Amino acid sequence: MTNGVFDRFPKLKVIVGHLGEHIPFDFWRINHWLEEVERPLAAKAGEVFCQKNIYHYFQNNIYLTTSGHFSTITLQYVASYLGPERLLFSVDYPYETIENGCGWWDGDAESIQKALGGKKAYYDVGRENAKKLFKLGPYHGCDA
Repeated sequence: MTNGVFDRFPKLKVIVGHLGEHIPFDFWRINHWLEEVERPLAAKAGEVFCQKNIYHYFQNNIYLTTSGHFSTITLQYVASYLGPERLLFSVDYPYETIENGCGWWDGDAESIQKALGGKKAYYDVGRENAKKLFKLGPYHGCDA
């Protein structure tokens, strides 16, 4: 990211599992270090460095999955930074079971909808974001 890959390829999309591998919880620290330490060092050395901050790339080029993180409050925190449009429901099989993932997603649907900002966002994270990202059309038997 810091070498400018997303600046050179602005349409590039990357999927990161486990609600961002804990990176969203360190956004401030990472961005502070990149801007206050790494960017000046790169400029001094004449090295290529990303043009924008970490928030921009996460909000425009990176999708995060729920895989293995079935916590509504954690999902809400990440969605507050990136928006539900950057999130994808997933399970993390074989480490977590489909029953655990779907049990949380369906069983806590009301709280998840509230955490994400409504029913539309819930459906977007649950399936519509993935359909859009992967350019998937309608599929047989899907009326859920």
